Amino acid sequence: MTGRATDTVVVPERGTALRRSAVLRAGDQGFLWIRRAGPRAPAPLHTLDRGTRADIAALSTPAGSRLVTGTDAGRWRGFPVRAAHSLLEEIATGRRPSGGPVLAALEELGRLLRLLHDHVPPAALPPAPASLDRLRHRPENGRGPSPRAVEILTAVQDGITPRRRTLLRQWTDDLSDGDVATHGWCGLGQVAAEAGGPLDLTVGDDMGRAARELDLGFVIGQLRELETFAAAPGMPLREAATRLLRAYGPCDARRAARAAALGVALHIHDFACYFDVDDAEIPVWTALLSDLVDEAAA
Repeated sequence: MTGRATDTVVVPERGTALRRSAVLRAGDQGFLWIRRAGPRAPAPLHTLDRGTRADIAALSTPAGSRLVTGTDAGRWRGFPVRAAHSLLEEIATGRRPSGGPVLAALEELGRLLRLLHDHVPPAALPPAPASLDRLRHRPENGRGPSPRAVEILTAVQDGITPRRRTLLRQWTDDLSDGDVATHGWCGLGQVAAEAGGPLDLTVGDDMGRAARELDLGFVIGQLRELETFAAAPGMPLREAATRLLRAYGPCDARRAARAAALGVALHIHDFACYFDVDDAEIPVWTALLSDLVDEAAA
């Protein structure tokens, strides 16, 4: 995929019309996570300037976890990481045992996000992450949402009530109003991890200036999704969210709860517009989003 004869595919290309990815073995240097924009992506992957890349490369935790930026090679962007699998896969498949290892990983992710937010100057980044732009607008590139996407989004919007929709719009604007260098689309699938090893958080594709709680909330929202769909049985997901915030340090927990609701709203939007949602799952997504909005508004 990168044009090198030595590439060995570990995970074949997969993804959605928004984002495509694969994993290659990079000789004795570990692995290369590669990504490209999908055929219906509203914009290319964001490209970091040299100074921001250097600032990010200088950051790591005492345990050896780090932030990893990608290098473009043709239509693909490669991230040199130390693990083939993501933290999402580790948790959902049981490769990372429940309890302590999961909680330790979420604590380490919190430390990485604190480093990113506190030490990377935001001036060279877009005024908001692309994720928040997607929440505000339908897909662009001249085609717009498909009839199926409209059907799914309308069902969810009708199900969550006008009051909750208004709150989500207000929170999108509020969390956009920040001057921190945010990951922009942080989730467990962005973290390369093997059980017992340090983490590599891939970063750069979606960065933008926003409130620091945006990244934290997106992770918390994903943990609630795993709980709701029973995708990680036996995992202490509520405690994991608590540990993430505790390791991160001072922040606005209520704002993070609002970002969690936005993260779930974003996943619903992206699944509808760039993949699909099973009809039987629409009420489940609607109930989860309603619950998160009510919790954050309480």
